[in-house]
Amino acid sequence: VHAQTSARIGLAVCIGLNEVDPRRYGGWKGTLRACQADARAMQSIAQSNRFFDHKLLLDGDATINNVRRHIAWAANDLRPGDIFMISYAGHGAFRTDST
Repeated sequence: VHAQTSARIGLAVCIGLNEVDPRRYGGWKGTLRACQADARAMQSIAQSNRFFDHKLLLDGDATINNVRRHIAWAANDLRPGDIFMISYAGHGAFRTDST
């Protein structure tokens, strides 16, 4: 719990996936080289901009459950005037909107 002061700035969740779970992608790991470094760089930006808390989720720690848990953590802790930053570095995918 953080005391409400004018010094509050925000929370950051920084996600970096150099590889995906091959069990979910037919054996393909989708190896990338710089995504974890990108996530660490975003975390450093948050630190240097006075974000009072920041979380780093890399590869196996960046599960959908952990990402959701960290977003919920931010939603519960943020106060009016705070900033929430989420960054993602990794593969993306196209999904057709079924609505």
